Amino acid sequence: MAGGDETAIMIQVPARIGGLIDTARFARSLAEAANEFGEWCETQNRTRTDSSPVGDQWSEVRD
Repeated sequence: MAGGDETAIMIQVPARIGGLIDTARFARSLAEAANEFGEWCETQNRTRTDSSPVGDQWSEVRD
């Protein structure tokens, strides 16, 4: 189980032969994807210059 203040992720190991191997493979894949997403978020944060609230940033999309 992993999480933060408002979010939690729980992975259940299937009760079958090969379940642990499948879960290990999934966890490694998830870790790689999470790392890539974290890097993307950091890049986005560094390149953002608009400090207006999120709702204002997306107002044109709703119109």
